[in-house]
Amino acid sequence: MKRLADEPFALLGINSDADRGALKKTLKRENINWRSWWDLGSINGPIQTNWQVAQRPTIYVLDAKGVIRFKDLTGDELDEAIDSLLGEQRDQPSELDPLGMSSAWVPLCSTVHGHAPTPWMRPQLK
Repeated sequence: MKRLADEPFALLGINSDADRGALKKTLKRENINWRSWWDLGSINGPIQTNWQVAQRPTIYVLDAKGVIRFKDLTGDELDEAIDSLLGEQRDQPSELDPLGMSSAWVPLCSTVHGHAPTPWMRPQLK
């Protein structure tokens, strides 16, 4: 994450832990400092249901327009996917998305101690 600190990149999380208080302690203890949503304490919560998450963790890499470009990558493959999308954004003129953020923003999404979609995004496979 440190290598992406100055990049137009967002890491988002979704958690389904039943005990929200224990979850907060875990996030603090594990230094999970990116934005994270609680999915009503259920793996069948509305976010995971909407995104059709069948296994955990699930990792989605979305482009700046909210289109799923990669799924379930790890390690070097994940780094390469993120870098390729950031490279695409450097070649594109900047425009604003529905939240008023620059289109150069590349969200990485997954579930359970990972990353989750922003509310305006809906899954679209390219």
